[in-house]
Amino acid sequence: GFVDPAGIVYPPYTGVPDEQLYGTGRYANDNPAAYPSGVPDTLEYKFNLRPDTYHVTLKFMEPSVPGLGTNQMFFNIIVNGVVEYANVDIVAEAGGAHIAWDKELTVVVSNSGVLDIALTKSSGNINPILSGIRVTEVNPGPSPTPTAIMTPTPYAVDIKLNVGGPPYINREGYWESDNFPYLPGNYGFV
Repeated sequence: GFVDPAGIVYPPYTGVPDEQLYGTGRYANDNPAAYPSGVPDTLEYKFNLRPDTYHVTLKFMEPSVPGLGTNQMFFNIIVNGVVEYANVDIVAEAGGAHIAWDKELTVVVSNSGVLDIALTKSSGNINPILSGIRVTEVNPGPSPTPTAIMTPTPYAVDIKLNVGGPPYINREGYWESDNFPYLPGNYGFV
């Protein structure tokens, strides 16, 4: 469970595989002045990656709205400017309130080298929330061959962000906090 900013204590979640990951999250902000991108009702992350195919897992659970039901939060998942999924309802997709749900995508990063993931509110009275993002390279290339001279070799991309939460380790490895803005050449929230 957790205690929200208003001091309300919520009991531990049942059936949640990783409460430390799914029990936190970041909402899209509806105040353009407070949101770095200036776009209301949008939560956006950018990743600078080499051109390749990537597996993206978006991790969702609405941890803090008591009595949340279906038809209250709808949002679009937009990848590199294309609506991949429209009018997503976390509660309906997960099969109930306060249940973890993962959405998996395969995306191709072009020569621009940028993966741009945005959640935008489409309707309902609650802004989109995201609990985690994992980006892994589908075919990272051959393992380096040992040589007498060290040469740079591509590394396998495996980025794990605990969105809205602290860094921690679980069975999948190290999840870093997302408390940093996007800077060209890196990754973070926009």
